[in-house]
Amino acid sequence: MSKQPTIIITGNRIKKPTFIGILGRLLLFGILICFYAGCGKSEDSTASISVTPTVVAKNDHTLALLPDGSVKAWGSNQLGQLGNGTTTNSTIPVTVTGLGGPAVALASGEFHSIALLADGTVKTWGYNTFGQLGNGNNTSSNIPVAVTGLTGKVTAIAAGGLHSMALMEDGSIMAWGTAISNGTPHSSNVPVHVAGLSGKAVAISAGFVHSVALMSDGSINTWGANYAGQLGNNSTIDSSTPITVAGLGGTATKIATGYCHTVALLSDGTIRTWGYNGQGALGNGTYLDSYVPVSVAGLGGAATAIAAGDFHSMALLSDGTVRTWGNNASGQLGNGATINSSLPVTVSGLAGPATTISAGWSHSAAISDSTVNIWGDNSYGQLGDGTSISSLVPVKALIDLIQSETKVAGYVMSGGQSVKMQAVKKQSLHLDFAATTSHL
Repeated sequence: MSKQPTIIITGNRIKKPTFIGILGRLLLFGILICFYAGCGKSEDSTASISVTPTVVAKNDHTLALLPDGSVKAWGSNQLGQLGNGTTTNSTIPVTVTGLGGPAVALASGEFHSIALLADGTVKTWGYNTFGQLGNGNNTSSNIPVAVTGLTGKVTAIAAGGLHSMALMEDGSIMAWGTAISNGTPHSSNVPVHVAGLSGKAVAISAGFVHSVALMSDGSINTWGANYAGQLGNNSTIDSSTPITVAGLGGTATKIATGYCHTVALLSDGTIRTWGYNGQGALGNGTYLDSYVPVSVAGLGGAATAIAAGDFHSMALLSDGTVRTWGNNASGQLGNGATINSSLPVTVSGLAGPATTISAGWSHSAAISDSTVNIWGDNSYGQLGDGTSISSLVPVKALIDLIQSETKVAGYVMSGGQSVKMQAVKKQSLHLDFAATTSHL
């Protein structure tokens, strides 16, 4: 007996199945199986990762990274460093326009700003006379432009006075802008590789005209201008190639740079500093420059984070308190006074234990209890509280970080490595008021 064709009853009619009909049903069946079996899921998709809100203070402007990857800026804007298409100062946060994607990290120079995007590319805006925007020309821009010529994926960024830096996924470093070596400026308006590193770099920071790299073994490389001993090699001779800081007395875990001093956090929670100390930024109880690392005295506990302004320094302790030292002419130490201090003092009036700190030219910031507190000079509105009145104690900048759901695709930094991420669902995050850790 021959096999009879299958009969499909459709409504009140009886039809033989067509080839197209069978094919369509097979495709539908396959799609359903694929959906329930998890087909199409990328093997390199790791656990969902959210963007951590961050505030970055530098010179006379401040940047904030919101949970959705957007960026706010406020303060001085004469050279377009706020990135909102104008050159008008702002006492309240404004949105950086034209980023082209969500940001995962920020850095701020003296008059320019940098954002690392989720896809590993870098955007810059602001002052560019020395090529610090890295886009192949020397024209300043009040909106973000793309850094050209980066050879690989970027995992961290830093901004100095006249230059910028990018840490690459392989541990190498690229830099652009103007550096000073042996009293002579060397410029490039596109990224170039830093030669002569002692190993693989895991973190970078930039002073006004010197650069610092934390290496994977906990040592520190420095290069650039050295007129105040900021390279930490017991001399004041500039170096165009990286040198290793001697006499750290331990393994470094974090680095920070001021205008012409350098700060290092060691694995035991102590802090070493070197370079210019005219206002006490080294925190060792003196006002004498040091060409080699010295210990910060009187911290009052183990530090977990550090930051350096132009002539003052900060430490976040394990209990959430914030200690500051150095120049205090504008109240940037946050202790209610304007007297410089060569030893750490405690910031008063924080909303709660701090989790993040950052330092600008003469203002400082700390995130605490879902609030970003900011204090010091406010001549250009860099405190972001809607006024131009300076404050000797923390005030709250006017920025709301409420987010209920954020979708970010690309890469985000985790322990110095880029991590693939897909759509992210987050809990509601509310910072009632918020207001900013950075050569050739």
